[in-house]
Amino acid sequence: MVPPILATLTWLTEKEGGRKTPVKSGYRTVIRFPNKDGVKEYWSAMITFVGHEGWLCPGETANASLFFLSYHTVIEMLKVGMEIEVCEGHRCVAKGQVTAL
Repeated sequence: MVPPILATLTWLTEKEGGRKTPVKSGYRTVIRFPNKDGVKEYWSAMITFVGHEGWLCPGETANASLFFLSYHTVIEMLKVGMEIEVCEGHRCVAKGQVTAL
């Protein structure tokens, strides 16, 4: 198994355009961030919350492990400090920052 990419994620509230319902570890989604040319791309991933049991509600922030299906491609594009977005389709439901590769 490939190592996770660590990030801090803040879930947007419904008023901010985010989810109405909470999420929990094992959440499968797409992560959006710019490629080497600055164009934002979508990458399939699973999110596991670190040090947080149960459900995470809109408006909350948590540390997370991101497990990408295309790890070897993604790892070449990400950098510590890079801003990322968690999306459901084209709608952003959380924003965050990469903390470790």
